Amino acid sequence: MPTLTVDQLHCVQDTPEWTPDEVYLVVAVTGRAGRCRLRAFSLSAPEWQGLAPGERRAARLEVDPDWAPDSLVLAALLERDGEQDFAPGGRLDQLLESLEDVRRLFISLQDQPRVFLAAHLLTEMDQAIARAAGDDRPLGPAQLIEPVPGEPLEIGFAGQGGRYRLRFSLR
Repeated sequence: MPTLTVDQLHCVQDTPEWTPDEVYLVVAVTGRAGRCRLRAFSLSAPEWQGLAPGERRAARLEVDPDWAPDSLVLAALLERDGEQDFAPGGRLDQLLESLEDVRRLFISLQDQPRVFLAAHLLTEMDQAIARAAGDDRPLGPAQLIEPVPGEPLEIGFAGQGGRYRLRFSLR
């Protein structure tokens, strides 16, 4: 199975703060059918910190080592303002618990369209992040990452005055 990675962060416009932006990605990955394990984690790279508008920085970070066509990959980009991000701890556990409740509800509804489940998970992810974000700020709503093998996928995140683009790839 191919591995889903995020390869590049492009700062289109940074947030209007006095200090440089520190961004990180919150990712939730689950599958349908037999692959229904849910994982949630945060990703960041030192190269991503303090980007100026127009800058692009590479950093190959693994998102899903077992990507399959039935995978549901949700991602939200946040700007760190607090002391602590969603890296393993209570806030990430809260997010995981909220998403797990939604996922469990839909396990029995395997005949429902993929977009139906994805829409509910994205809504719950946005709400869970809003409840647990503390001082950190989401840069727009969570997005469904739907890569195609061999074709890089750019996803835009915009909010709080900042605009970023992330490039995902299957390898």
